[in-house]
Amino acid sequence: MFSNYELILESVAQASKGLVLEFGVGTGNLTEKLLERSLDVIGIEPSSAMRHLAQTKIANLLIMDGDFLSYNLPVNQVDTIVSTYAFHHLTDQEKHQAIRQYKNILSSDGSIVFADTIFLSTKHKYDFI
Repeated sequence: MFSNYELILESVAQASKGLVLEFGVGTGNLTEKLLERSLDVIGIEPSSAMRHLAQTKIANLLIMDGDFLSYNLPVNQVDTIVSTYAFHHLTDQEKHQAIRQYKNILSSDGSIVFADTIFLSTKHKYDFI
C-alpha cells in the first residue's frame, strides 16, 4: 500500500457529501469509508472479479460495470464524484474528456474528489515499482 493510505481514504470520504459516484471501486476500501459516513454510494468498476469481491464485502452496494468514460447511471445527478488510485490509468486526453462529462452529472454545488499517484518522471515510477 501507499504511505498514509488509510488517511488518504478517510480524507476523500470526509470531503464527500450526498449521493456519491465512485469510480474504480476495487475491493471497496474507499466505499466502506463513505458508507461509514452514512453517504449513499453508486459504484462503477470495470473488473467483474473486483465487482464480485466488493459485492461480497459490502452486500448493499449498488455497483455497476463501467469505467471513467463509459457508465450508465440510475440517476441524473450526483453530489460527489470520487476515485482513489485509478485515474492515472487514463491518458491526458481521456482525463480531459472524463472531467467534461462529469460536469453534466454533478449537482450545482457538487464536487470531484480524487486521490491518485503522481511521479516526477517515468524513472521515478519504475524505481517505485
